[in-house]
Amino acid sequence: MAELYRFDLAKAESLLEEAGWVDNDADGIRDKNGANLRIVYLANSANEDPFMRMLAANLTDIGFEVELLPMAVADIDALARAGNH
Repeated sequence: MAELYRFDLAKAESLLEEAGWVDNDADGIRDKNGANLRIVYLANSANEDPFMRMLAANLTDIGFEVELLPMAVADIDALARAGNH
């Protein structure tokens, strides 16, 4: 059975800092070698809207730049099949 983890802001921040992701320019977004720590989350807005918003809030709290792209499942599948994932 998979081990479950609770959200631990301090631990997440510590692990990111150990990996070299720090907020060098005090804009709230961690960066490394000039690149922002960024995630683009494609999701079916009809089914995942509450989860998307919770995920974005948690990731933003630890210094990610988050872009939510709600779209239809068919569009997500088409992007994945084209190698855009």
